[in-house]
Amino acid sequence: MSQLTFLITAAIVTGIIVGLTAYFPMQIPAIYSIILGFATFVTFFFVILWTNFVFMSRAGTQ
Repeated sequence: MSQLTFLITAAIVTGIIVGLTAYFPMQIPAIYSIILGFATFVTFFFVILWTNFVFMSRAGTQ
């Protein structure tokens, strides 16, 4: 469970970093960078959940 918490935290941090990185060079409005960062976070979150579920189900069948 602590690993999942770490991965979620990493996804949030990645989303913030992506949002800020997109904001400075392109000078797009801040709301778009926030949306972009949030979309990145959501994508990472679902990928993490899916891989976690696959690994858990794989471990359960063995």
